[in-house]
Amino acid sequence: MILIGALLATTAAFQAPVPEVAPATTRTEVAVLGTIHGAHRRSERWGLDELRATIRRIAPDAVLTEIPSDRWERIWKDWTERGVIEDDRLSVFPEYTDVLLPLSTEMGFEIVPCAAWTREMADQRSARIDAFESEAAFEEERLGYARASAAAEAEPPPGPDDDPLVIHSTAYDEWTRRQLAPYDEFLNDVIGPGGWTNINRGHMTLIDRAIDERPGRRLLVTFGSGHKYWFLDRLRERDDVELLDVTPYLPTTEENVNEACLREIGELHRFFEAWFAGSVPDDDETYARFADVLAPDFEIIGPDGVRTRRDALLVKLRAAHGSARGSGMRIWTRNEESRAFDDRHWIATYEEWQEREEGPRGRTSSAVFRRAKDAPNGLEWVHVHETWLAD
Repeated sequence: MILIGALLATTAAFQAPVPEVAPATTRTEVAVLGTIHGAHRRSERWGLDELRATIRRIAPDAVLTEIPSDRWERIWKDWTERGVIEDDRLSVFPEYTDVLLPLSTEMGFEIVPCAAWTREMADQRSARIDAFESEAAFEEERLGYARASAAAEAEPPPGPDDDPLVIHSTAYDEWTRRQLAPYDEFLNDVIGPGGWTNINRGHMTLIDRAIDERPGRRLLVTFGSGHKYWFLDRLRERDDVELLDVTPYLPTTEENVNEACLREIGELHRFFEAWFAGSVPDDDETYARFADVLAPDFEIIGPDGVRTRRDALLVKLRAAHGSARGSGMRIWTRNEESRAFDDRHWIATYEEWQEREEGPRGRTSSAVFRRAKDAPNGLEWVHVHETWLAD
């Protein structure tokens, strides 16, 4: 599994104790940015230039990083006194060597090491994984892990794994949670302190302490993207933290915006087909795929000229579950195009086709999208205008 392989590559490091501090009394802004380590050097969507520009836009007071604290003093000394980075482990993290350290000099923010790894943990994890893979005592667990892993790997990611709009979407977090669930379930206790839940608790302890030490400031957490959902779950439990939506700060390119718009158009219309056919459950969780991507101020103007606002449309579509069951109805889109309107909005055009017993009928649609933190593709629908196509 590529995702787990990337996580396993970031563990041979150390950790020093962090001093206890008084709890924060002021709400602190915290943004969580998912990185892709060595893949930043190859990616055209989430490359080092794009990461650099994103951090500049966020303008943090401090960055909480995936670096163990006992290495940090030497790394910082080498960088500030000689302008070099000689730590062999840091070469795995170009987001730090090529972006974060130079930016800290330019922008003046603090770098706070928050990785909980120790050499003993890394060595112990390697040994226990070897035992799990070879010893007869783990045969039953190995079979269960293999089955669960195969089922998880069969689920495709919600989009390109180097697209920052995908990486910072709710759909990606939930997909990552499912991908890592077998590793966590079958190996966390076997591995011990370096297991998935255990090590994330260690990272989170250091992140919590770093937040407590810096009340009222703007903080940025930069860890591998696989950790992101874990941290966000815990940060939402803190009353003194205001989680920043990072989507407005992410790079906007013609390619990744176009891909996100086209994914959203295609996925939502496949949902419509399944909803009308009654092939998906009529429950709140399923219906959220539609309800949660409509902006509060959403409205649609249908091909008949009737204007419908969000609340009325949600009631109308909910009641239409299974209304085309057994009819063979199909819904698809084609000729999709999109373009940026400003830093937060895009306009897309597409044709929507529906085929019923009487034959296909098409309409052309214009849609306005806006960036949204919790939407599956990082976008919410703001406005749609439809016009019938000529027969």
